[in-house]
Parts: sequence; C-alpha cells; structure tokens
Amino acid sequence: MQVTTKFNVGDELYTIANMKIVKFKVSALSIFVDKNLTTVSYFGDGYDSYKEENCFRTEDELLNFLRRD
Repeated sequence: MQVTTKFNVGDELYTIANMKIVKFKVSALSIFVDKNLTTVSYFGDGYDSYKEENCFRTEDELLNFLRRD
C-alpha cells in the first residue's frame, strides 16, 4: 500500500477553526489507515489537528469551497 498526502511539512495552509479562518504552517502530520478508511491530519504549532479535506493552500480556495452550492 502506498499513501500519499496532499500537503507536506512546512506548507502554509488555511482552514476554519472556531468560526474563523486560520492560517497555519504544517509542523507534523498524522496518517491513520485501516481496511475501510484512510485519514490524513495536519498539525500546526500546537495540539490542534485539521483533516486534510478541510485544509486549503490559499484563502481563496477555502472561501470558494465555502461558497459552493
């Protein structure tokens, strides 16, 4: 099995936390794999983690995702 991630350590990403746009630099990532699911999460400079599907390379990408129908 090969697992690839969308982003790498050192990338700056945008997400939503506490109803606000948050920009963070990826300091670590976590990958969970079982027979039915693969989950990738990214960590900033703390204990908070963000699922890959909720992370975006730019603020515009995040806003466009939120505006979709």
